[in-house]
Formats: sequence, C-alpha cells, structure tokens
Amino acid sequence: MALAFVLLILDVKLPAHGILTLGAVISLIAGAFLFFNSDRAPQGPQLNPILVFAMGGLVGIVGLYVVTLIVRTRRRSVKTGTESMIGATVIASTPFQPVGRVNYKGEDWTAVLDDPFTSVDPGTELRIVAVEGLLVHVQPVVNRLSDSAPRYMEGS
Repeated sequence: MALAFVLLILDVKLPAHGILTLGAVISLIAGAFLFFNSDRAPQGPQLNPILVFAMGGLVGIVGLYVVTLIVRTRRRSVKTGTESMIGATVIASTPFQPVGRVNYKGEDWTAVLDDPFTSVDPGTELRIVAVEGLLVHVQPVVNRLSDSAPRYMEGS
C-alpha cells in the first residue's frame, strides 16, 4: 500500500504519463488483499473484494485525471513579458494620428497604428499586434458579429 502512494507521487513528478498510476492501483489492490484478507488471521477484519476494486478504480481515475492536468499544463507555452502583450485588447487614451497613448494593465504605453489605419478617436478599442521596446503597434478591433467598423477621426 505504501508502494501505491510512492508510485502516485512519482507519476506526478516524472513524465510517465499515467503508467505509474496504473502500477499504483495494482499495488493498492494487492496490498489491500494482503493486509486485510490474509490466511493467518481468519477472525481478523475481512474486506469485500468489490469494495477493494471499486476504491482502486476510484484512486486510478483521480490519479489519471491529475496526471492529465499536469501534462496539459507542462505542454502549454509560457508567455511572459512582451510576448504576453501581443493579442491583448487596450483602449486608446489619446487621439491617434497615427501615434497615441494606450493603457495596458494600468501602464501608460506609447502606441502607433499599423497600416492601413491612420487615426482613431480616444476610447477606441485596439489590439496589440507587436511590441518594439517601449512602443506597441496596435490595430483597431473590428466586431465581426455586428459588422461595426472602428471609429475614425473626422478630417483624416
């Protein structure tokens, strides 16, 4: 039974992808039968085999679920710094002609509109498409469901 516990911990830590969890379930079932249903103590506590297999299956299902979550998390790419900014939605805090200011997570950034856009009003929703040092490149967000176009400043 202790081996089952060790195998479950190792399956979480090592890239075994569930094989050690299967070994843990087998070890748990065998350990339960050896511990409780031994021939040396006929008057001792006895376990129903169905209960042992059901609990072993439950431990196996929970173990495989945890391993699946961990494998998915490890495969996901880590995005930090400027990589995490690309694709984020921001609001224009000043008029753009084509340079202006946006607010990204409480920080004030200088931004430039990418072609073919030349100007937008303050309050326009923009998407960050690139980051160069302390300058972000943005484009207006177009709501495809309502076919609304971004608001442009008059006279441009």
